Amino acid sequence: MPHFPAERTILVRQISNRLNELFAALYRNRTPITGWQTYVAGPGQYPAPIPVDGWVPYELGDDWGGYDVTQWFKARFQIPREMAGRSVAAILNPGWEALCYLNGAPAQGLDRNRSEVVLTTCATGGEEFEIVIEASATPNQYDDQPIHQFTSAEIAERDELVWSFYWDLKVANDVVAVLPPDSQPRMRLQDLVDWAVKLVDLNNKDDVESFRANIADAQKRFRARLKDFRRCPGDGKITYVGHSHIDTAWLWPLRETRRKCARTFSSALRYMDRYPQYVFSQGQPQLYEFIKENYPTIWEGIKQRVKEGRWEATGGGWVEQDSNVAGAEALVRQYLYGRRFFIREFGVQPRLVWLPDAFGFPITLPQIIAKCQLTAFATTKINWSQYNQFPYSHFLWRGLDGTEILAFMPPGSYNSNPTPANAVNDWRSVKQKDIVDELSITFGHGDGGGGVTVEMFENVLRMKDVTGVPECVFGTLEGYVERLHKSVDKDKLPVYSDELYLELHRACQTTQARTKRNNRKGELLFRDTEFLSSVAMLAGAEYPQQEIYEQWKPFLTNQFHDILPGSSVNEVYSQADKDYASILGKLNGLREQALATISHGIDTAGAGTPVVIYNTLGWDRDDVASIVAPGDAAVGILDENGNPVVSQVVTERDGQKRLLFEVSGVPSMGHSVYRMVENVREQKSRLKVSESRLENDFFIIQLSKTGTLSRLYDKRNKRDVLPKGARANELQLFDDRPFAHDAWDIDFDIDKNRWPMDDVVSVRVTETGPVRATVRIVKKTEKSTLTQDISIWRSIPRIDFATSVEWWEKRRLLKAAFPVDVLSRTATYEVQFGAIERPTHFSTSYDRAKFEVPGHRWVDLSEAGYGVSLLNDCKYGFDIHENVMRISLLRSAIRPDPKADEGHHEFTYSLYPHAGSWREANTVHLAYELNVPLIARVVSPNKGAKPAKQSFVRVDRDSVVIDTVKKAEDSDAVIIRCYEAHGVRGPVTMSFANPPQQVSECDLMEENDVPVRISGSSFEFPIKPWEIRSFKVVF
Repeated sequence: MPHFPAERTILVRQISNRLNELFAALYRNRTPITGWQTYVAGPGQYPAPIPVDGWVPYELGDDWGGYDVTQWFKARFQIPREMAGRSVAAILNPGWEALCYLNGAPAQGLDRNRSEVVLTTCATGGEEFEIVIEASATPNQYDDQPIHQFTSAEIAERDELVWSFYWDLKVANDVVAVLPPDSQPRMRLQDLVDWAVKLVDLNNKDDVESFRANIADAQKRFRARLKDFRRCPGDGKITYVGHSHIDTAWLWPLRETRRKCARTFSSALRYMDRYPQYVFSQGQPQLYEFIKENYPTIWEGIKQRVKEGRWEATGGGWVEQDSNVAGAEALVRQYLYGRRFFIREFGVQPRLVWLPDAFGFPITLPQIIAKCQLTAFATTKINWSQYNQFPYSHFLWRGLDGTEILAFMPPGSYNSNPTPANAVNDWRSVKQKDIVDELSITFGHGDGGGGVTVEMFENVLRMKDVTGVPECVFGTLEGYVERLHKSVDKDKLPVYSDELYLELHRACQTTQARTKRNNRKGELLFRDTEFLSSVAMLAGAEYPQQEIYEQWKPFLTNQFHDILPGSSVNEVYSQADKDYASILGKLNGLREQALATISHGIDTAGAGTPVVIYNTLGWDRDDVASIVAPGDAAVGILDENGNPVVSQVVTERDGQKRLLFEVSGVPSMGHSVYRMVENVREQKSRLKVSESRLENDFFIIQLSKTGTLSRLYDKRNKRDVLPKGARANELQLFDDRPFAHDAWDIDFDIDKNRWPMDDVVSVRVTETGPVRATVRIVKKTEKSTLTQDISIWRSIPRIDFATSVEWWEKRRLLKAAFPVDVLSRTATYEVQFGAIERPTHFSTSYDRAKFEVPGHRWVDLSEAGYGVSLLNDCKYGFDIHENVMRISLLRSAIRPDPKADEGHHEFTYSLYPHAGSWREANTVHLAYELNVPLIARVVSPNKGAKPAKQSFVRVDRDSVVIDTVKKAEDSDAVIIRCYEAHGVRGPVTMSFANPPQQVSECDLMEENDVPVRISGSSFEFPIKPWEIRSFKVVF
């Protein structure tokens, strides 16, 4: 017996050595697989059938591969007759990620975590197999070693008894290591393992029957004595959920993800035959659709296992989306289309939002979750925060509107490895043990790692009832959520009433700016297309529901949390550019079809050429519209009363001439007919502009020699907007080399290496009014050129900075800074369906951590009585510290995409000084108007039935925004979705041009209808602060 610590240390090594010897006896009668052939498919491959021709001989050990190369291997063999009655496996090491086919069907993935393919558990001898392996040399495009060797291929008898006893001892020995030092259970369990492993005569391995009898006896005796080491009350319980976190794209393109899914999902299905307790959990309908399209046998296997309850479809969203940059309605569509896919294909309705790896979550997400019939939220990512440890593992997450959602944050990684040590540490990290008595953890290797391994199964099976370790069982995430709802007293759970801000990955609001711009433009084009198509449908046209849905799918896919944030390899963004071009092109076509239908039904008869102005926003608009200037003729525009409006011909940067003209009172979500005529009297401009000064009825702007604003005077409010001596619209460059995560991060000390972009090439006046006046400033660095049009308007109280950049920097960040003479401890940032206040100071670690934050169309800094809003048309990263407002414009990370953001960029940001708060100044409306220009179309005169001026729908409160109008998914009703944008409650009246037959309120899944009383052409409803309301209207 050991009596001293040194002796017990010796036992540890002895046991380990003997276990290694025992494991070496797992395989017998190893027989090489010979006669290999290979086929080089080359780079850029998608899922493909097994090649028929072109195979050539291949010698094991030879190099294969090359960057992005796919190479196939195949061989035929028979199981030897002498292996009859035995379990037989193929051991294959092709060198990287691969899919193994057996007799023509995908069987299992091969990767760095698995090389064994069990062929049969009881061979008859003589069975014939053809093995085909599709191997990817660069499943990770950031890998700089794409040359591999297929090192070994053999079949062997697999001794299940050796395997079973090895894991009995291995897990028990690992439990010893986690028990308290010098404790009685630790010493006694170590003694038991030592005794049992030494019962085996390792010198007798060649006498197979005797050796197996020896092991069987040792195992029986060991298991009998192990019953003395049962778990104790208070050790906890862990439900382990088989899983593989598959990034829809990241260090590989979408085409490779299709194949990663096949490797992982085929392995999961194969292991289910071997482990009847095993349940696999997987979200993201996009991944399932990949499998359905490319691997029908795997798809059928998944559907069967879902029926059996062995495969869990969960998560809700179309992909595990980014939730900082994705827009409000896009978040709704993630869950609307994701849940409908699961219902349609599998007959299941997920209740859990599973976003383990996304980079933060807005305070408005709980309401979206709840109204999509989802009841719980889970992530692990917030545990990555740099400054502050999140205080809870289980809590109620309260949204901006007061909605509360059950939330939990499993400890550690979403790719957990269920060892005794990890189980103990994970249970120890649960912060609400006084309230919850169970933890759920996903386990399995992610991405190319192939999911759960057989080693993981064996661990969990043996940790169900052993001392010092939580009770470990297999289960599902959805089952865990259901048990939490039933067992947890929610009154005792802590409430977290804030955004879930990740104190890391702050650059993900800025990197890959082109993708983010396409995302914003696409979201708004979906909005316009759906609204106009709904109006056209009511005029008799067919609503293009399937066509629109088919565009939403790739659009939502590109909102995945490593695509939209900018953290993927170059090919992902090349593909995204193609996707967006296709989506935007098709949506534009559908929009034009709808406009043509609507225009044909409007009364446009009369003198001159009719110009129909469409306002797709939910309030009457005074704004500026534009059309292509009609040749060299001097033309003007008349309003609906025949009065001339102010107009101006401008030349765009692409050389196209356009006619700008002011419009007023264009109805909410409606149209007005204006008329283009010749020989209109020339209009004088009230705008004043020179190379150093701009002035209109709202502002006096003085420009410095470097193109910054040296003075901004608000004429209406009689005050200087900038502090004395300050310069606004300073373009700031930063040496941007974060401590880690190049594409993901901006560090706290970024300002240490900052300098102004003030090398001015030229300054000239390009427009003098009367609608708009512009000064164009061109600046450059050694590599890049920036052209910026600073514009003021006759009738719009904002200052626009329309910017184009040829960007060729490396490891640089570009911001625009606006110091303003405003004092406030907080600033306000628009988020999806609402706005959030954040500190402008660094008083605490929580304040300091938010030195770069996400926002959407506007941010605002206001004191009592006055403020400044900063608007934009495609940016998402901001910082407002003290009185300096900054917007992040471009980055140039080099990893994982060395060409990130290279090339041409266009964006506009605008300054809006105002009296009162952002609410009183209607910043929400102004930001929408910057993003959603009026649509103007020159049409032929027509005596249509609709009046020349009409609103389709309107509400009577400025704080209520009609965000979405679309056809219902399952009927011809029209869905109208609005939200309260100011944090104000009260009654709202929604009115229509034509009386509806029926109105009901529904949730975001367009279900659970509640009838609403109609009064003529309108109905009234109450709304709470920040509330989202959806109505189903039948006309």
